[in-house]
Amino acid sequence: MLKGLHISVLRFDAYNAYAAAQLMVGRNKYCEKCKNIDWVDTIIASYLHTNGDYIITNNKNDFPTSNGFESRVLTTNEAMNRIL
Repeated sequence: MLKGLHISVLRFDAYNAYAAAQLMVGRNKYCEKCKNIDWVDTIIASYLHTNGDYIITNNKNDFPTSNGFESRVLTTNEAMNRIL
């Protein structure tokens, strides 16, 4: 079904795990819901190391902004302004 919709499922490998661990250094983001350190956004951001794309979100504060990521996490308005 996903292939039919031209949606790729990205593989999470050792390189992504290493990138996510490096991004988590110094982050102290605690998830109240799961009662743990919140890795989800950092795992998503780890794909920027291997794919070089952008993350488009209206919740930029949840994503790491070190190691050059500040210019690759965009709000929907920022993304639209780059297109237009």
